[in-house]
Amino acid sequence: ATLAEGGAAGLLTCAFRSLEAGGRYVVCSLYPPDFVEALAAPLFAPAGRESVARGAAPPVAVLCLRKKRDCRDADAAAMAAHCRGVQDAFFGAARPLLDEARREALRTSFSEALPLGTAFEALF
Repeated sequence: ATLAEGGAAGLLTCAFRSLEAGGRYVVCSLYPPDFVEALAAPLFAPAGRESVARGAAPPVAVLCLRKKRDCRDADAAAMAAHCRGVQDAFFGAARPLLDEARREALRTSFSEALPLGTAFEALF
């Protein structure tokens, strides 16, 4: 399972419910540790992190998260909203789909109308 997709809240909630108070949850991720810790923040506190080299590939982050003792239960809806917010902020800043260069390229592309036949061929 992945913490970067829509299932992050469910995965973290399931891990939270499976552990005793103070229990540890180990996560291996290709994403930055700060991102993973931010996703888990309502339910888990950081307990340690390491970076594992993989040759020429980016390193793997290995994080140990500790179940917060003061949390009684995980609210699935609140956790889903939290994860969406963290993911939107991270992916919007780290990997925007539409940055200024892409906006300008789109403006230029749409500055002249295509003949209907050419547009049809491009689409189909």
